[in-house]
Amino acid sequence: TGIGDGEGDEGGQVTSEQTVGIIFTDRGVYRPGEKVRLKGIARRAGLKSMETPAGAAVKLTIKDERGNDVAAHDAKLSAFGSFALDVALPESASLGRYEIKAEIGNVEPKGSVTESFRVEEFKTPDFAVKATTDKRDVFAGDTFKWNAEARYLFGAPMRGAKMEVTITRRRTSFTPPKHTGFYFGEETAWWMDSPSGGESESNSTVVLSKTEVTDEAGTLAGDFMVEAMGKGGGKPMSFVVEATATGLTEEEISARTAVTAHPADFYMGVLAEWTFLESTETFRADLAAVRPDGSRIA
Repeated sequence: TGIGDGEGDEGGQVTSEQTVGIIFTDRGVYRPGEKVRLKGIARRAGLKSMETPAGAAVKLTIKDERGNDVAAHDAKLSAFGSFALDVALPESASLGRYEIKAEIGNVEPKGSVTESFRVEEFKTPDFAVKATTDKRDVFAGDTFKWNAEARYLFGAPMRGAKMEVTITRRRTSFTPPKHTGFYFGEETAWWMDSPSGGESESNSTVVLSKTEVTDEAGTLAGDFMVEAMGKGGGKPMSFVVEATATGLTEEEISARTAVTAHPADFYMGVLAEWTFLESTETFRADLAAVRPDGSRIA
C-alpha cells in the first residue's frame, strides 16, 4: 500500500516534501491468538530526489473491523528507512478485516501508512486435488484425455469422494515461442470482441460438466474431443479443465489446468518497425509463418 501525507500531491506530481512508502505483512489471514509479522519501508520524497528518513519516529496502531484499538506500538526507522514489528493478536480477537496505520516522521507533515489483513477461524486442508491433461496444444478434431485426482496429504487416495469436473471454453490470445514483438491473429478492438454474440476473452461457455465419485485410486478420468472453432473463427481457444473434490466435512478444494486449441497448423505474424507513421513515410514489416511450437515455416 502506497503512503503519503496527502499534501502537495496534484496530478501525481510532487510539489512539496512528503513521506511515501509501503507496509506489508507475512500473511493475509490470521487466526485469533496468532502473531502478525509486519514490516514497513519509508522514503522522504523531495522536489528533486528521494531521501531515507533514518531514525524517524513511527507510531503504529491496529484497529479491528469495528474500529476498536487492538494494538499500539512506537518504533524508529532503521538506517535503511525500515521498521519491523511482531504483534500478537488476542485470543478473543473478533473476526473480520483489520487495519494497520503507521504515522511516520518527527515533524509535520507526517506520513500516514495503511495496510490491512483479515482475522478468520479456518483450518488447513487435509487433502489436495490435481487436474491434468495428456496434451497442452490441440487442433480441431483432436481428443485430449483429462484426469482429476484427490489424495489425502498423508498419501492415501480419496476413494469414493464426490468429484465435479467442468470444462469451459473461451477465446484466448496466443503468441508462438521465440517470437516476442510479433503480432499474431486478427486485431479486434475490445468493444468489438464479440460482435456476433460469440465467445470473447471475458466470457466463457461450459462445454462439459459431470459429477461422479472417484475410483479406488482417487481419480476420475475422461476424454474430450475438440470440435470446430465455431463462432471463435480464426481465434485460438482455451479449454479450462477444473476439478473440485468434496471432503468428509463438506470442504471443497479445486484445481485446474488448460489446453490451447489452435485454429490452424500455423499462424501468420507481423513485426512492424514502427507503430505510428507520417502519411508520407514508408511502412516496413517482417512477416512470419510459425507453428504453435515456435518453429518457422517461412
